[in-house]
Amino acid sequence: MPRPSDWSAWALWAALVVHGPALARGARLEGALPRRQMFAEFVGKFCYDFDPEDKIIGGLEVNIVRDHDAPGHHDGKLRFMIFDDEGPHWKKIQNRWESLTCQQMEQAASLTQDISFQPGDLHSMFKISIHEHLRPRFWYFVFVNCGADFAETEVRYEIHALNWSLGWQSEFSMDHAGLYWVYLVTTLFFSIMGLVFARHSRWTEVSQNPPLNEHPFVQLLLYTYMASIASGALFLSHYTLFVHNGYGSLRLRFLGIVGSIVANCTMYLIVILASTGWAITTAKLPMRRLFLTVVTVFGALHAMCELHAQTSIDQSTKVYTYQGGAGLFALMLKMFFFCWFAFQAKASYDEEFNEKRRRFYKYLGYSVSFWALTSPAVALFAWELSPWVRYKMVRGAEVWARFIGLCLLSQLFCGPASPICHENVFCTRSFDEDILAGPRGVRGGAPGRLTEVRQRRAPSRGASETGVRHWFC
Repeated sequence: MPRPSDWSAWALWAALVVHGPALARGARLEGALPRRQMFAEFVGKFCYDFDPEDKIIGGLEVNIVRDHDAPGHHDGKLRFMIFDDEGPHWKKIQNRWESLTCQQMEQAASLTQDISFQPGDLHSMFKISIHEHLRPRFWYFVFVNCGADFAETEVRYEIHALNWSLGWQSEFSMDHAGLYWVYLVTTLFFSIMGLVFARHSRWTEVSQNPPLNEHPFVQLLLYTYMASIASGALFLSHYTLFVHNGYGSLRLRFLGIVGSIVANCTMYLIVILASTGWAITTAKLPMRRLFLTVVTVFGALHAMCELHAQTSIDQSTKVYTYQGGAGLFALMLKMFFFCWFAFQAKASYDEEFNEKRRRFYKYLGYSVSFWALTSPAVALFAWELSPWVRYKMVRGAEVWARFIGLCLLSQLFCGPASPICHENVFCTRSFDEDILAGPRGVRGGAPGRLTEVRQRRAPSRGASETGVRHWFC
């Protein structure tokens, strides 16, 4: 029976899955308007393509539904305003639109549509055609209430935006168009490399001496491949549904974000543990409690920042992930992680006397430096890109950077420079066979418990490959 803490964890997970859809929006925007006489409610944005001949390139369908009729609804006006991303329009009011009057909002709007309800009519619908001939452009949608009283009834809206020029991708905003192919290709690559890595670490003759699949770093790499494959498959499923209905499955998208966070955090864990020499040179972590506390806090903060950056609705055309406070904090955490890793890896390299392991620490430093610096490099490079391609370029670059980093770690731990040898084998199959029955075993250990067995002397940096062997069961 699960312990109380297990029930709490499952309850938290269930709450995240249930409430995940409220965190993200697609080509169809839905919601309820505030029950106040005066408000300006930003509900979303959409990036339309352009046509040099100024033909219609997209459309917008708005549906408004109220629960029941009330006299106060006809006293004021409810307006739907759209703003393009030009200076005199959205950029002029972006940081102060909540404090502007109805007249000031109307003067800055690219288009204003009055929403009127006839007595007894509970539904209002209208369509807007979009023209653009210069470049792809973001359009922002705002409901402005100028005195209509909705205190006694709920007013709900549904906005359906379409990019007709994109064909089968018409449901996609321009800044998301093409992500379907990104996740299709990367999921395929993660699957192929995951199968190759699993075969090399489990079912080849080289992998049995020593048994690579029983080493913790190899197992963590397999988990990272599985999390990456699951994340890509979930995103791909979401976008496949999105193509057909403009909604997708927002629960699948939310779980895909969680899968990518798990994959990234697992890679951070592998790298920071390897930099200390754990399971390579020594079986003990330096300052174990403090180390694990810092790792846990770093992972939790990074996960929350990434989740917030990927699920919040942004009102700007900047780089989604890194333009907000949560995104910048996540970038700072990555830089802190890299500095921490560099310090640990340099110390392990200096204290190591075995030439092969010294070479491993050097290659590990080069590989992680390349992987860790991709985040600030992508953030800086993205500012040179047009706003309508930034999001998909940043998302694609992050997924490919994770793939390349995972390939580099796989090569390090299973290739010619691998530090895995008989000295740091981790046994997970049979406690009785490998520990109690052999001459290196210690009697009295309980099967299923973590037991460390040392031969003759404790592990030390620089020990020969035949003098010490660590077994964990």
